[in-house]
Amino acid sequence: MFEPHIDAGLFRDVFVAMLQRNAPDLAVFVLDTTAVLARSHWGVDGGRTVDGAYRLADAVLGDISATVDPLTPLIVLSNHGFRNQEG
Repeated sequence: MFEPHIDAGLFRDVFVAMLQRNAPDLAVFVLDTTAVLARSHWGVDGGRTVDGAYRLADAVLGDISATVDPLTPLIVLSNHGFRNQEG
């Protein structure tokens, strides 16, 4: 069963542990929760699920940001966006 908050938390924890253990020059963290839930829940519940996915992604990014050196560059990007296709 897909539990976004559990999956994102687990992925975050593993990512942070690997950062601390290996101190790489470059690390990439992919969180596709927003895309998965936007595809399946867009317009379903007044936007609560999709909004929640973005709040979760923001929280995970904040958690990761808090664990790295303040001078570490963080790049956030998306390969596409979402919008309501109705009408």
